[in-house]
Amino acid sequence: MRNFDSIVRYIQTNQLDAAFDEIKKQLNEFPDEPLLYTYLGNILFQVQDFEQAETAYKKAIRIDETSATAYFGIGNVFAKIEQYERARKAFLKALELGLDHDSNAHFMIGLMYYKANDYLHALPYLQRAYELDANDIEAYFQYGLSLAKLQFLEEAEKVFQTVIEKDSSHSDAYYNAGLISLERERAQEALSLFEQAISIQEDHRLALKGKKLAQQQIAKNDE
Repeated sequence: MRNFDSIVRYIQTNQLDAAFDEIKKQLNEFPDEPLLYTYLGNILFQVQDFEQAETAYKKAIRIDETSATAYFGIGNVFAKIEQYERARKAFLKALELGLDHDSNAHFMIGLMYYKANDYLHALPYLQRAYELDANDIEAYFQYGLSLAKLQFLEEAEKVFQTVIEKDSSHSDAYYNAGLISLERERAQEALSLFEQAISIQEDHRLALKGKKLAQQQIAKNDE
């Protein structure tokens, strides 16, 4: 009987060496079990051995072409090595094979579209990720960034405000809200938002630059 609970438990508790040893042991008994290669890929991904992780996920897919988790895993590998188109295709395949209710899958597809500067196609996936998991603040933040890139500034501003309400330590949300305020000539408001970002992250270079621009705009308005 195939029971891989111990492997899952080792991975969940970050006992990766023990998980690796157990996978090797199980592979001797079940050499054609795709789930074992997926677990192996997950471990190799965690230790940043992306080449071997890709090999493990490909092995799982060769054995079982319907393995959604293996496609998701190899998508993560492609994303890490900045092969965004290949990553997106893998995530879309994972979605097709059963991860359509997984917020992470939707988020990663949206993120891959964003990385490719295809903000319009990113929107529905990022929105869906947040719908599936209202605690996924990063998905909603990324949704706001996509709206801003498409110049839907009013909608983007509302998103960033919601992110700030849910996570008051999100420096990038303050910064991007500040950018919109600056663009809409609300310099004093922008200055406050940039200062909030800097108070959270002192070395936030973009917020420091934004602060200077806001101060310059305020000074110009006072002339």
